[in-house]
Amino acid sequence: MENTKYLPFIILIIGALIICLFQLLVEFFRAQDMKIDYSNKHIKYYIQNSNGVDYILIPYFFWQDGKLSAIKSLFSDQLEFEGQTYKIELLYTDQPHLPQNSDLFSHKLYRDCKSVIKRIESKSINYGNINNTYVNGNNNQISIWQDQYLSVEIEIQKFIQNEQSLSDFDKEILQSFLYQLSKGSPAESTTNKVIDILKKFLPLTTAIINMIKALIF
Repeated sequence: MENTKYLPFIILIIGALIICLFQLLVEFFRAQDMKIDYSNKHIKYYIQNSNGVDYILIPYFFWQDGKLSAIKSLFSDQLEFEGQTYKIELLYTDQPHLPQNSDLFSHKLYRDCKSVIKRIESKSINYGNINNTYVNGNNNQISIWQDQYLSVEIEIQKFIQNEQSLSDFDKEILQSFLYQLSKGSPAESTTNKVIDILKKFLPLTTAIINMIKALIF
């Protein structure tokens, strides 16, 4: 009987230790996540139709502040899905997670970013049809006769000016690419980011993507 009176205190101490260890583990995962460059990673998302309305769902673990920040930047404007461009409306974060077949852990560890998406009709402006340039978008064969770097620079500048839906984050990447282009050959990582941005506006940017690939890679 003498020993049992301390049992509640022992249980309380063990419970407090478990909570502290859990919090430390979460903080460790959060710190590691902040070090990840998600601009070079594929972020998984799902498209759901409910009562005729299309939604995008982007899951993340509740401790992934870095991933959440990347989601807000990368999914702030438009989405290319199965050859169709969609406008992303207001993106809501910290939404209850809709369980998916690919989930590896309990749904309680996940949160969702969620937004209504609306189909965008094709635009009339094509980027990449420039003087002294032959572009064959079907087989990616490009013959640039002169002023290669200048031609790409002009097309990207035109793209930035005409596409009002570009996010500030994407504009900064494009401007960084232009700066690197003026100094010589841009970094491959920057070039890949630029191509990812341009892919959001396919098929209008097919030609300029092919030009960049032929020029850099």
